[in-house]
Formats: sequence, C-alpha cells, structure tokens
Amino acid sequence: LPGFLVNAAALYFQGLEMVCAACLLFIPRYRAAALWLALSLFGLFAVAIAVNLWRGTPFDCGCFGDSPLAPPMNLLGVARNLALMGICALGIVAWKRV
Repeated sequence: LPGFLVNAAALYFQGLEMVCAACLLFIPRYRAAALWLALSLFGLFAVAIAVNLWRGTPFDCGCFGDSPLAPPMNLLGVARNLALMGICALGIVAWKRV
C-alpha cells in the first residue's frame, strides 16, 4: 500500500478481524458470513505477502509486536495463510451441511 494508507488499513483490518472473531465465537447467526470474511482476509494477506516476497521487499508484518529481532516475512507466512484458508473452507462446507 502507499505510505499514507498503511495506518488506516492497519486499523481497518484490525477492527474487521475483531468483528469476525466475535461473530465466529458468539453469534451463530453470522458464523457463515464470518467464515467467508476470514477466508477472504487470509487470501488477501497471502497475496500481499507473496507479492512483496516476489518483489524482494523484506518486511515484518508486525503482527506480534515490533521487535527488531523479529525475522522478516518468508514463504512460511504464505503457507500459513493458505492452511488457514483451507480450515475456513472446511468450516464453510461443514456449516452448509448443518
């Protein structure tokens, strides 16, 4: 993202993730929608990581703090998001059978 959008996007996505988690945990009526949202977010994050790795841009996502010792993002981040997408897809399939 362009520099001026980074902070706004970080706040927006953080709020969106919290709403998604609340719906998954506490509001059964919205679980299917929350699973689709989580699937979309994991896909977006996987693509963003892959694009930056392809460009050769070293970065730390800052997901778990701003430690200077945190390793830069690598293909494991893409694989992790793809695995989480698979779990969301399984949840969607299971939810449709209920």
